[in-house]
Amino acid sequence: MVTAGDAGRPPKRLRVDAEALEQGCLEASELGREIVSSGRIFAPQRLVIVDPEHRVLVPDGRVGEIWLAGPCVAAGYWPGGAVSDATFKARLFDGEGPFLQTGDLGALFDGELFVTGRIK
Repeated sequence: MVTAGDAGRPPKRLRVDAEALEQGCLEASELGREIVSSGRIFAPQRLVIVDPEHRVLVPDGRVGEIWLAGPCVAAGYWPGGAVSDATFKARLFDGEGPFLQTGDLGALFDGELFVTGRIK
């Protein structure tokens, strides 16, 4: 398990400006598009939001690719190879890693993950 909501509590919902979301930013808007949280991140998993082009972390509230690390992440595709390494052994610009590049887009907001789309 990577993220989950709290038992007995409905999922967090957030209304965001649709145009800002298209530009990669979660901006609250009463008339905006509603998105639903996937929950909080549970240790020992590590979830980061990354600008995949520059391989740097993006700040909370900004959309990027969801990268994962931790015991829930497989070692790679069988039988391995370049595609497996590119997906399961990604590193940030500063060398930190390895991470699984999920291909999912999302943002962290108030400590919760909001999945907003796919890049694959």
